[in-house]
Amino acid sequence: LPVAIKKALHRYKTQLELQLSEKRLKTSEDSMRNMVRNAPIAVAMFDVEMNYLVVSDFWLKHEGKTEAIIGKNHYDVVLEIPDSWKKIHMKVLAGETHGSEQERMPRADGKTEILRWKMNPWYTAEKGIGGAVLFIEDIAEKVEARSSKEKNQQLLTIGEELGSTG
Repeated sequence: LPVAIKKALHRYKTQLELQLSEKRLKTSEDSMRNMVRNAPIAVAMFDVEMNYLVVSDFWLKHEGKTEAIIGKNHYDVVLEIPDSWKKIHMKVLAGETHGSEQERMPRADGKTEILRWKMNPWYTAEKGIGGAVLFIEDIAEKVEARSSKEKNQQLLTIGEELGSTG
């Protein structure tokens, strides 16, 4: 009887520890999803097959999509992704980090976005690659403003030169 009681108590303790671990894991996952969802930039988290796990509200707005993309493949959702970017995605899923300060991306609607982006792998608790996280920012307006400022500066310089010549 004492052995049976000890086994039952051990089983009960193990079940409680498992339930507590599961609760902590769920809380951690919920916190991570909430953090990504509310990020002040466009963020998407993918599994190793480039299926969406969680995205920020800014990502949804940028892509003009809804949360229905969760579980779908990135290449089926964003059809304009060039093959060169897909190769970079595979390198990220192999453990590398990639990014660009200014890269053009033609969209299906005829517009061209100028993106600043960074993509890096994320790791599981077992230290394996679980997928990738992609951060993007459309900087087309900033690039256009900078170009306009430079053009105005050139015109001002020409005007000053002509004024001093006169």
